[in-house]
Amino acid sequence: QVNGEDALKTVITVFYQYCFTDKRIAHFFAGIDKDRLKMHQFTFLRMVMSENKYKYDGRDLMIAHSRLFREGLGVCHFDSVVQNLLKTLYGLHMPQDIIDDITAALGPLRGIFVEGENNEKERQMNMERGVVAPKKRMIMD
Repeated sequence: QVNGEDALKTVITVFYQYCFTDKRIAHFFAGIDKDRLKMHQFTFLRMVMSENKYKYDGRDLMIAHSRLFREGLGVCHFDSVVQNLLKTLYGLHMPQDIIDDITAALGPLRGIFVEGENNEKERQMNMERGVVAPKKRMIMD
């Protein structure tokens, strides 16, 4: 649907130019492999925009962002990222149906960031009260 992988690479490049310079979220990108991050985003957006609907085989987003949740990542930061992506898509004059597909794919992901933020707040409150979370036991069949 998008005019090839080159167009998608342009979306990723412009999108991350916004994210890496956005004062609300830029600090979360410090010290990470930006090329690897761009590759993951490329894979995700290719899946969303493809008529063939590639299967997502990346890491669980809650796990992938766990360190960032401990550093204060929350739903407001997710919203900032989405705003940057929409600014990119509209700025590059992407067709509305593609923007709608991407928005529909991102909507359910917001809950992961709500949950991650809430889990981190609970973890911090428990630490302040001296409560240690029980270790999860693996059940073997």
